[in-house]
Amino acid sequence: MNILQVENITSSELMKMIEKVVVSQLSVIQDKKKSKEKLLTRVEVASLLKISLVTLNAWSKKGHLPYYRLGNRIYYKESEIEASLKAVGIYKRQAR
Repeated sequence: MNILQVENITSSELMKMIEKVVVSQLSVIQDKKKSKEKLLTRVEVASLLKISLVTLNAWSKKGHLPYYRLGNRIYYKESEIEASLKAVGIYKRQAR
């Protein structure tokens, strides 16, 4: 454990230093949360929206739902599914 001795600093200067550190750490945490976007499979999205895989495929091809291809698999970002549904006015978040 390192020991740091601070001399000739006012309490307001110390508070400003602490605030800078806290703000920077909060931004790092928020960036990590954003980068951990939940990816859903086709089956999960179809089940969530209560539609068939055929309908999901049609909506995806028409551009209603953005998707991502990783190898031979197709994934959807949960936030983009919610945004697409909000755009057409049929999204209501359910309690989990």
